Amino acid sequence: RIKLSEKEKLPTILSILEKMPPKVRNGINDIIISEKYPCPYHTSACAYPGFRDIFFPGTPVTEENLYHEAVHTNSFMDEENSPEFKEFASYALGIKRKYGERAALKWTETETEKFSNLLRRSREKFAARSGTNQQRWKEVADKVYEEDIGEAAAIKRDTEWAGGPRYGCVRRYACKNYFEDRAEF
Repeated sequence: RIKLSEKEKLPTILSILEKMPPKVRNGINDIIISEKYPCPYHTSACAYPGFRDIFFPGTPVTEENLYHEAVHTNSFMDEENSPEFKEFASYALGIKRKYGERAALKWTETETEKFSNLLRRSREKFAARSGTNQQRWKEVADKVYEEDIGEAAAIKRDTEWAGGPRYGCVRRYACKNYFEDRAEF
């Protein structure tokens, strides 16, 4: 489903989606374009686990941004069968039902903290399981993320390393964590 505040963006979005591999495209639940849905850190787009929705907060939809967020939704699909993720998703769905479509804007501080803690627990447990895509990726990547390299990754995606790629990351933003590394690759 695509929810737009500006209908003229639909041909652009459909064109981008048609170019995506089905495996990446199929991770997307909804694409929502509206200034009513801000993303954290004022990013130009974002995706949330538990919903697999992609939000564009009134920013231009580009092939690069849509593909990046679609890879995130695909990553979320990898996790969805774990019991920890099911607990997280159940809580996220309860919040969405409680507050409606713009749930993330209305959460209390306690709900936000519980959401974050359940997501972190789910990701930590999933990452520790051998044989998962995330585990295999990390075995190859080794210690390239900001907690390991002692250098902060970028908050915004368009920030490049001075002098080109480093630590095996194509962009500085990719060195934030596994999820951003995979989406930037």
